[in-house]
Amino acid sequence: MKYLLMGIFLSLISLCSFSQELVCQERTPAKGTLFTDMYEGVDDISLKICNKLFDGSEVDQAMKAWFINWKEKLSFHVKPLEKLGVDSDLIINNAYESLITLSYPKNINASKNTQTGKYHLKYNNDEIAVLDNVDCKDYGPKNCRILFDNLYKAIVAPFESSYQYANSKAGINIALKNTAWANYFENSRSQTFIDLAINTWYYQDKLKENRLLPPPNKQYFALHPSIIMHYSVDADHGEQMKEALAIEWAGINYWQLKIPLGLSVVSTYADRVSVKSVSHGVMFHINNTYSFGLTTNSDQQHGIFVTLDLLKLFEDKKSNYKNYLNNIKDL
Repeated sequence: MKYLLMGIFLSLISLCSFSQELVCQERTPAKGTLFTDMYEGVDDISLKICNKLFDGSEVDQAMKAWFINWKEKLSFHVKPLEKLGVDSDLIINNAYESLITLSYPKNINASKNTQTGKYHLKYNNDEIAVLDNVDCKDYGPKNCRILFDNLYKAIVAPFESSYQYANSKAGINIALKNTAWANYFENSRSQTFIDLAINTWYYQDKLKENRLLPPPNKQYFALHPSIIMHYSVDADHGEQMKEALAIEWAGINYWQLKIPLGLSVVSTYADRVSVKSVSHGVMFHINNTYSFGLTTNSDQQHGIFVTLDLLKLFEDKKSNYKNYLNNIKDL
C-alpha cells in the first residue's frame, strides 16, 4: 500500500510543471599525482559536459576530438596494467563509453586483504583482479590502492563540474539529460502509476547514491491494462475476432536489449456468448511497442491476441520521470 500511494502521488505531481534554475560552474577536479597528462584541458571540458547535460544539446566536434584524444591517453596508461592481470579493455571501453554518453563513470578501487596482503581490484563492485603490491610498485606508487585511486580520479575528472550537483535535485536534473535517460524516456514501455510505484521501489536505493546514474535496464509491471485484438479459435463465426481488455498481473521488460524483449502473465476479457469471456495466458513484448500473446480458459478454448502500446500516445514520460527521480530523494 505504501508504494501504491507513493506511485499515485508521483503520478499526480507529474502533471505539475517542474522548473529548477541551475548554472554550471567550472570546478577544478582533485587531481592525482599519476596520469597527469589526462588532466590537460579537463577544467574546460568538465564545464562543457555539465552544460551539455543541463541543456540537452548535442556534443560538438571539438568535444568529440577531445574525447578521442583522452581515450588514447587512457589506453597508453591502462594497457600496461594487463601484466597485473587487469582487463584493460573493460576499463578503457567502459570509461570511454561513459564519456561519450555523458554518463558518470563506474567506480574503480583496490582494497587490501589484511590476511593475504593482496589487493582486490573492484570495478563497480565486481572483482576483476587480485594484485600483488610489489607489481603495483613498478608503476610508481607505494601500493595498489594509490595506483587505482589515481586512475579513478583521472577517469572521473571530466565530470567534476557535473558531480558537484550529484547529491541534490539539481544533480538529478543533470542526470536526466544523460543520453541513456533520454533513450529511456522515449523508448521504454509505457508505465501506469502502479508500474511507476514498483519501479520507484526497485530503483530508490541506487538513486540515493552520490553519483549520476544510468537508468535501470529493465522495467517491472503489475496490473498493467492494454486494449488488444483477441482471436478465439473456438468461438462461433462472427465472434472469433474481438476487441478485448488485457491485464498484465506481473511482467518484466528488458527495454535496452538490441531487440527489446519482455514477458507478462495476463488475463483477458472479450465479450462473447459462444465461449467464455475470460481467459488467461502469457504476453510477449517486442521492441518496447508491440505485444502478442496466447490464452486459454477452463474449457480448453484457445486464443491469440496482438496489441500496440497505445498508452505511449498519452504518456509524458519525461515529465513523469523527472518528478519520479527528483522526489526519490524525499522517500
